[in-house]
Amino acid sequence: MKEQQILPDEKWNSIYLSKPENGQICMSKVKGHKGYVGQCIYNNGNFETYEDHSNRFVIRRWKHDLWLPV
Repeated sequence: MKEQQILPDEKWNSIYLSKPENGQICMSKVKGHKGYVGQCIYNNGNFETYEDHSNRFVIRRWKHDLWLPV
């Protein structure tokens, strides 16, 4: 199994310098943290993920300051 390389923070876009387009699919993370969300949607200033559970829809909003387009 090949280990995925995590890009250093300097390779990510800062949300304070440029923002994704509304509805754009991207990856996001908190500066200085190793973990990241691999696929989310930028929606009205928030990074969001959606999960369908038969009778409910779970929406998670992330407060991240770094992003990359997918």
